[in-house]
Amino acid sequence: MSYKCVCGGPLVPCRVGIVENNVLQGTVCFKQWCPSCGNSRLRDNGEVMYYQIKGGGEFEFNRMNFWAPETVPFQAKRQFIDTVLKLADKGRFDGKQYFTMEQVRNEFRGQK
Repeated sequence: MSYKCVCGGPLVPCRVGIVENNVLQGTVCFKQWCPSCGNSRLRDNGEVMYYQIKGGGEFEFNRMNFWAPETVPFQAKRQFIDTVLKLADKGRFDGKQYFTMEQVRNEFRGQK
């Protein structure tokens, strides 16, 4: 089943990932985005729908199952993912979104 944006454009999967030195380190999650108008697909509560693509055409919506670098301790995984998604929300009208660990650290420090 393919979903359409409210403008009638296609919703395409866009990556939210971590890069270092212009090399993708990992994909935290995906979001569906409309290249025609820039809108992201929203959940019923108005938040951007972030998800992880699993094998067999299944999707994972539990944020604790999103990707995090191995250098992030398990105890800090939720904070890492929440911080990346906060950065992604700031660019919700952008397609693919890549962040460096420095950007994530700076955003996290700004939250405190």
